[in-house]
Amino acid sequence: MGFAGYLIKIGSFDTFFNKYISAESYSTAKKVFDIDSYRDANGVLHRNALDHLSYTISFNLTPMSSDGVEEFMAAIRQNFTSALERKVTVTFFVPENNDYVTAEFYMPDIEFSINHIDANTIVPVIYYDETPIKFIGY
Repeated sequence: MGFAGYLIKIGSFDTFFNKYISAESYSTAKKVFDIDSYRDANGVLHRNALDHLSYTISFNLTPMSSDGVEEFMAAIRQNFTSALERKVTVTFFVPENNDYVTAEFYMPDIEFSINHIDANTIVPVIYYDETPIKFIGY
């Protein structure tokens, strides 16, 4: 299939997220799981790789105002399949495959770092530095 113009899609949002992602920070990792793999008496490895793959997705949000952070986070919150677990279904581009994969992920804690606050506006605005975001597959 190849690249279709977006890096990640959460729910019905696809190109929406491109405006928030620092593209050069985007990375994915495919994890292959083994069970009961062993080395025989000759030292030859016998792997029992499982069909189930797990992925991680990492990227940085571009520096943005509190309005941008809220828009980004609201789009994710709307698509939680379990809000308590911060669980979402994500379709994402995997460069290793040159294709998209859809899988279940959870989003670990996010640490937003304030760059500055503009208090010279009617409503004060917070501006944030680049923020690392990660999704970890089930």
